[in-house]
Amino acid sequence: MNPKSLASQNITIENHSLSTRIYYTLNASSLAQSVNLYSAIGDNPLSDIVGANRQGWGSVLVRTGVYNEKTHALHPELHQVPSHIADDVYEAVKWIAES
Repeated sequence: MNPKSLASQNITIENHSLSTRIYYTLNASSLAQSVNLYSAIGDNPLSDIVGANRQGWGSVLVRTGVYNEKTHALHPELHQVPSHIADDVYEAVKWIAES
């Protein structure tokens, strides 16, 4: 998928940095759509991925910033396993658009 076809998708992208249960709950209710339609992109399995997974959202972990697969083990019992792992934000958005 090239950037032009990605841009033609009906996707809303919002940038937020607060990864708390309250944030996810308030944000989902304020948008008045099913929570299952949302995906979170983040680089921290302990906050970004856990927060999205606990709300039933899709979660995409990017291999940039905090996350380092050599030093971070992903623990299913802690809800740290993402729906997908991408090299960067562009690849994450591309995966969401194609899903």
